[in-house]
Amino acid sequence: LSAENIIFEYSKEKRVLNEISFRAREGEFVGITGLSGSGKTTLLHCISGVIPHVVHGHLSGEIRIKDEKIEKNSLSQLLQRVGIVFQDPDNRMVATTVEDEIAFSLENLCLPPEEIRRRVDEILDLFRMRDLRKRKPESLSGGEKQLLAVASVLASDPPVIVMDEPTDALTDSE
Repeated sequence: LSAENIIFEYSKEKRVLNEISFRAREGEFVGITGLSGSGKTTLLHCISGVIPHVVHGHLSGEIRIKDEKIEKNSLSQLLQRVGIVFQDPDNRMVATTVEDEIAFSLENLCLPPEEIRRRVDEILDLFRMRDLRKRKPESLSGGEKQLLAVASVLASDPPVIVMDEPTDALTDSE
């Protein structure tokens, strides 16, 4: 993943990113830190394609995944290449059970049903969530929801994963 001279403005009066450049190699973990409102979420939205496909403004610069410019990809293509864990895990939940939530992204990849079942079982085991399999996502604690959000993204095995404050819900006492 590389970004070169990323500039993003929601409007002429509101520039959020100013010439951001970095490179992350395969297998690397990169943390982006900064004060609240400093543009971390905006940068993740640029990497994932949420900007400019969903959130509009003026974006310039170049973002590449495996040396391919992401601007050449549709949002659905980008979602196969970039897994997103949002700050609020409730923003991602769409299914009625934990296992269906994990299966959802795999179904969108049009994987065969037996491959979906295998991956769901593998992820449930990996995250020690087998006992939560039939639970409704809305009944989970904040930490369990966040774990489910991460598990759901990892199930589809995207080359890039971006997480927006992934430990925030771990202190949730619900």
